[in-house]
Amino acid sequence: MGLFAIRYIPAALLLAGVAWVCFWVFGLVNTNAALEARVTALHNDLMTCGARLSNITEDMQSDATVNDPNDFDVPPHWLRPDGAETGN
Repeated sequence: MGLFAIRYIPAALLLAGVAWVCFWVFGLVNTNAALEARVTALHNDLMTCGARLSNITEDMQSDATVNDPNDFDVPPHWLRPDGAETGN
């Protein structure tokens, strides 16, 4: 019985090693997928940040063209919502 069991020890060790490598590779694949998702999220954050910065710069440039706010005709409904009292 002892000689029979000794023959299977290398096969059992090889099988255990292959199983460990499979679990290790599976863990690496999952970690890689999580990192790829994080990179995509960070890339999207940077792209929206660039768009916001572009909007702010555009707004500042358009604000710089306004010399006097009194030059613009402002409709009364912009200043006083419907139903607001006139102060009489």
